[in-house]
Amino acid sequence: MLYTKSLDSLLIRLIEDDSIIALGSSTYAENFIKKLALHINTNELIVKILPTSFKISKLLQEYKIPAADLNEDEIDLAIEFSESVDKSLNFVKTNTTSLIRDKIIASSALELIVATHLEELEKRLSRLIPVEISGFGIKKTLLLLDQFGKVRLRTKKKLPVKTESGNFLADVLIDKIHDLQDMDYELKKIPGVVETGLFFGFADKAVLKKKKGYCIVES
Repeated sequence: MLYTKSLDSLLIRLIEDDSIIALGSSTYAENFIKKLALHINTNELIVKILPTSFKISKLLQEYKIPAADLNEDEIDLAIEFSESVDKSLNFVKTNTTSLIRDKIIASSALELIVATHLEELEKRLSRLIPVEISGFGIKKTLLLLDQFGKVRLRTKKKLPVKTESGNFLADVLIDKIHDLQDMDYELKKIPGVVETGLFFGFADKAVLKKKKGYCIVES
């Protein structure tokens, strides 16, 4: 098993020449792409990256890395970042700027690796679930979400956070009586819910932080 001292160095090892990469929208992805760009340019690799956010798109232009087009290119590897990953490699994504884009990427990639700082895979996923919701009738949608647990509209500097698609994010602390896999289905039935932060059956591998360093594991 390969161990590296940092998460970034392990993920960079996975990037192959002549490949198309996608990074799920998040501040983690934005920070990682700066180091990845240096690796690509230093080693003169031919790599396209699919931008999932405005900031990632801007970084690609800054570092002169070609952008992939989801309608024309096939994603070889998608990398997601999560703080909650279970033993079946299901995960919850909270650090995001667009869940709908993240879910499209996850379903389109030939391989998906979920990166985490966990030492061990969890028995149960976190019950704090982000939900991307439409701004139309937002109060009605939040009221319907409240039946599943405590709901909070995500804000920054007292203003609602907008996603890359122009929607909003709500964080729902799901009651323990609900099964999360069933919740994914039930939440999507609510008018106004665009996507959830629950990712079931998408990841092929996960990165864990062991005592020896970061390593890749499979379910």
